[in-house]
Amino acid sequence: MWLAGSGYEGAVVVADHELAWLALNPKNREFYASQGFAPAIQHYELSSYIGSSASHPPTAKHLSDIKLVNGPIDGIQGGKVSSHGKLWVDSLSSDQLRLIFWGVDPYSGIIQVTHPVFVVTAADYHFEAEGLDITEPTSAFDALPNRLVGGVIHAQFLANLPITSDGWASINLNVSDPNRL
Repeated sequence: MWLAGSGYEGAVVVADHELAWLALNPKNREFYASQGFAPAIQHYELSSYIGSSASHPPTAKHLSDIKLVNGPIDGIQGGKVSSHGKLWVDSLSSDQLRLIFWGVDPYSGIIQVTHPVFVVTAADYHFEAEGLDITEPTSAFDALPNRLVGGVIHAQFLANLPITSDGWASINLNVSDPNRL
């Protein structure tokens, strides 16, 4: 964890073997993560940086996990919390033909949005979702053509190739109504 711009001062174990993603809610210092097949999303609170020091670094407290009411979500690989507080995550479908965007209410555990996007696949490689980000409307969006888009969800995925370097691609999902982010 970052402490007063001076370096990493502490760490918290949130997974015992693999953690593919982490999403921080900057409004309340809570963050989310999961491992593999996720019937629930892990939920943590980051202690206040105020008063932290080298001898007392910030810590994370494990809160109650978010049980997905209409889940689970398998293989989450990216996550981001929007300014409205919705947790967006992405994963690949089990047949690896679709990248799926999931909009989750972190308070109720209800998956509010599921949006699959078909991707091209071939026998000699497979895709792996690798991250998610959100661009939301700001004053910089006032100029055309940006004001025609309420926001964008960006997802990156890799094509794992057996012999050569991996390839990558991204999907940008335009959201016309920023209140739905």
